[in-house]
Amino acid sequence: MSDALFKLTHPHGGWLKSTRLGRDLSLRALGERLSVSPQAVHQFEKSELSGSISLRQLENIARS
Repeated sequence: MSDALFKLTHPHGGWLKSTRLGRDLSLRALGERLSVSPQAVHQFEKSELSGSISLRQLENIARS
């Protein structure tokens, strides 16, 4: 995917962060739902932006 297309189809900060903020969840609150640390949630968000997050991780996050 080209950089221009990525910018058009992904919100600034990525889908995970945008969804978390849209649901008014802090890193800590989402971490508690996922049974992970706030730092792990932040890493998931960074991994999404870099394209290295796994489908399994996304699936687990979506279930929360």
